[in-house]
Amino acid sequence: MLAENFRPGTMERWSLGWNELRAINPGLVMVRISAFGQTGPYRQRPGFGRIAAAMGGLSYLSGYPDRPPVTPGTPTIPDYLAGALGAFGALAALEARRRTGEGQVVDVGLYEPMLRMLDELIPVYGATGYVRERIGSATEYVVPHNHYRARDGRWVAIACTNDRMFERLATAMARPALAHEFSTMASRLARRAELDAIVQEWVGAADGRDVLARLDAAEVPCGPVASARDLFDDPQVRARENIVEIANPLGGLLAMVGVVPAWRARPVTSTPPDPSRSAPTTRRSTAAASASASRRSGAHSTRRDLTALPGGRLSAGRASGGRRRRRAGDRRSRRRCPRGRPTRRR
Repeated sequence: MLAENFRPGTMERWSLGWNELRAINPGLVMVRISAFGQTGPYRQRPGFGRIAAAMGGLSYLSGYPDRPPVTPGTPTIPDYLAGALGAFGALAALEARRRTGEGQVVDVGLYEPMLRMLDELIPVYGATGYVRERIGSATEYVVPHNHYRARDGRWVAIACTNDRMFERLATAMARPALAHEFSTMASRLARRAELDAIVQEWVGAADGRDVLARLDAAEVPCGPVASARDLFDDPQVRARENIVEIANPLGGLLAMVGVVPAWRARPVTSTPPDPSRSAPTTRRSTAAASASASRRSGAHSTRRDLTALPGGRLSAGRASGGRRRRRAGDRRSRRRCPRGRPTRRR
């Protein structure tokens, strides 16, 4: 299997294109991820995650109607999704090769995962001409389904997608009459602003922890709007080993996101995490070790020293099909082929 993310045509200029490689190995699976894919009028354009989110339709939906569109979350979301769909395509191609003996090209444009995840926007526009607009943190067809600010400044996500869930919310709010006043989704959608204001008033009268406890007791789908700090403290994240710590060659431990999906055909430990290995200690010890290494090396930056880690890599830059971690031999190849540069990432 070969994976590459150069601008289309680069591998061909190096005589490493699909046709050349397939002649050597007919069973080759070649994964090609670029800004706009291997075909089409935009194929030669460079692109990054922000461009992919914009041109894939997601940014247009993100934000408030009276403000500019925003890039949702982080601009690297298209990069991660393109990698995930590329891996999925590679697995399917390997199965096809097992059955037929033939290789395959898996071709992914960075914008395509965004387009693929636009809910019903494409068929609805195709059938009716309706264009969905930005509505902030609310949801187009469901109310209440939003973020609400608690008294202590914490934000709480609440999602009631049917009448029964809304009835449970009304019970949690100690206002059961709301379930009769807003008895259908149509009535809730017609009075969206009014109902959101009622829920906000209730949430804003208590601290976030108390609001979540009441909602959980009533089995209302809810959760905190979590920061990175919140994720480190979340017992569910800890129990699922979503954040793991690995040895840092410079000393101490380095917190990393765990592997998803998890393989569970093994005993799952119920031992609580060691408090001495908590995130604050990790950050302090890593920073101290990095500073010490930087003083010793003089000419090398801390980020550069963090490139190699057991069980994985932390690049001095973003993990791209080129850029800063490219080795000297590759840099010489790029000088020989100046147009052979990677096209994606932020």
